[in-house]
Amino acid sequence: MQFFTYLALSLESRIRGDAFLRARIDKESCEFQVISGLSLLVQAALDAVRRWCYQPTELNGDPIEVDSTITVSFVLGG
Repeated sequence: MQFFTYLALSLESRIRGDAFLRARIDKESCEFQVISGLSLLVQAALDAVRRWCYQPTELNGDPIEVDSTITVSFVLGG
């Protein structure tokens, strides 16, 4: 599990929720599209997943394109 930094306004407002993103990962790139989520959280979610490291999925030793859904959950501790 990874934790991400809240935007100041989201933290001050105690906003929680999930951002749902579609990811298309191939041997050369990663593309992301927003499926749903609060606008204050979606950009932070996109910024976070763009920093992740991706490796292409392989089938019989050859890289293939994969579509996936990523859920980024924003929660407030204690």
